[in-house]
Amino acid sequence: MAPITKEEALRNYTEIEALMIVVHTLGAVAPQLSDNHWSIVLKLPGQRQRSIRMSMEQEQDDDPTGILRWSEHNYWISHSVIKTWEFNVPNGLCVCHVADLLYENGRHLYQFSGGGSGCRYWVWTIIHDLIAKGWFNQEVTNILEPQLQLRWHTSQRTTAQAWVQGQFYTYASSA
Repeated sequence: MAPITKEEALRNYTEIEALMIVVHTLGAVAPQLSDNHWSIVLKLPGQRQRSIRMSMEQEQDDDPTGILRWSEHNYWISHSVIKTWEFNVPNGLCVCHVADLLYENGRHLYQFSGGGSGCRYWVWTIIHDLIAKGWFNQEVTNILEPQLQLRWHTSQRTTAQAWVQGQFYTYASSA
């Protein structure tokens, strides 16, 4: 994994082949049961598999402030992935377009809610931003909304888990 800075993401004119919503395991909480983390993966075109991952994460367990992490990978799907949903993107959509949308809408300024579901709400919000921009259609929400209300397990079994929404803030409200 190679971390990418905000500036590098905003200057990356690599076209995106597809966008994946990904649920990862964070490890077992009981036999065949696991905690989840949700992220967005931008599949890049080319002979070899490459991707850029966008992930909203907490820096520390006792601090609810989210950190938007960008990273570049030499694969599309990591070993921690439990489930993916892949969506086509418009021709010509580049990494910098998505990065610009996130920063323009303040999606890097996120406060987790607690309860272990804030990353799902963050992903859901980004999907709505992409729809509002015209890069996805409303059908994507019909596919994802019920999936985001589940905790996925390594056994592919699911259990219901309604999310607790985090909140987006501005620098003025974070003081």
